[in-house]
Amino acid sequence: MGLFGFNAEKKLSKGREQLSKGFYYEARLTFEEVLLHDKVDEALRGQAKTGWREARSAMIAGQLEEAAQHLASGEKEEALGSWRAVIELAGNDLDAGDAPRMIELHGGGEAKILEGLDEIVPETIQPSGDVREEEFFGESPDEVFEVHLQTQDEAIAERYRSFGPAFRDGYLALQEGKATEALERFSAAAESVTVDPFFRLEKAQALMLARSDEEALGELSAIEFPAECPGEVARKAEEMRAVLLARTGKNEEAIEAARRLFEAAADQDAALFLGELLTENERYEEALRVLKPYSQAGRPQQEIDVALARAHAGAGNTREALDLLEMSVEAYFQGPTSPRGAARFPLVAARDLLSLYVIAGEESEKVRSLAQHLIRQDPESAETYKAQLVAYAKARGEGAAG
Repeated sequence: MGLFGFNAEKKLSKGREQLSKGFYYEARLTFEEVLLHDKVDEALRGQAKTGWREARSAMIAGQLEEAAQHLASGEKEEALGSWRAVIELAGNDLDAGDAPRMIELHGGGEAKILEGLDEIVPETIQPSGDVREEEFFGESPDEVFEVHLQTQDEAIAERYRSFGPAFRDGYLALQEGKATEALERFSAAAESVTVDPFFRLEKAQALMLARSDEEALGELSAIEFPAECPGEVARKAEEMRAVLLARTGKNEEAIEAARRLFEAAADQDAALFLGELLTENERYEEALRVLKPYSQAGRPQQEIDVALARAHAGAGNTREALDLLEMSVEAYFQGPTSPRGAARFPLVAARDLLSLYVIAGEESEKVRSLAQHLIRQDPESAETYKAQLVAYAKARGEGAAG
């Protein structure tokens, strides 16, 4: 298998780009994809948590602003939708402001397809590794540092110990997703340390997080790993380079870099990386050729199936996309019950499936049923799913509840 976090680096890059463009809902979903993955290292998980919080806060602010605008324009139903969205987003740890009081003051009817959805009791299980605060593993920086080094090759761990306190503190800041602090600490390292290839790799990671993409590419270009360097470390550097090339708009170079990684490894992680990059660049048929060999009939694999479905949808193969996504969702309900059910629920596949159902005009019972399951599994996005149902109902000419 590929290096843990392989797909996560690309997802984080995509999420940050979506945040910068104001696509907050899409950004939150992208960061959640990282948090839902079982095998993501703590540095990347910390970055995903930070991005998730930023996206949610921006969504709350936007909904409050929209509610005020709708109310000022006399659009009561639209204002109610925005206030409900604030409450769903806020959960237990953020202030929903006046939204509950305003809903009580201005309460009204809803589209027929929404009737009864507010009575659904949300499940309380959070995605694996979601936004809870991290617990520290020791009392001193050295103890915490040693815990993190247990995940490294022993020769590299020894090298990191020799880099001194400035590197140690920067490395720990990086694990928490604090890019600015990490770079400040790294800048205090001795010159003999700053030219080390393994130091450059960690600094490039911090620069990526800080959105200093060209500088990060420069650090990676200056790296010359020793012959005894573990293959997974060299591969990580190449993966980071491909992500940075895509982030800086060098799409063809990024695709070629991803293709080289795929040809060298030919595993599922590499296929996902290349396939998703091809899909994002609207090269759907190429993406299908890369991804299809890794999709097994009757054996759902959410990451591959979702990527393949998106390529099919882009190529206009709507039925094939629907079949893949339906297989992933149905497999969850046919499988054994698990105490980690919310983490196993194919959330990304279900979201994509609902969007395709709305676009394709699928029968209302299937659309409503899927939306109900999504609301149970992902209550914080309930208003988004309801908004999709409203759009679906309007397209089919359904009226409002009396």
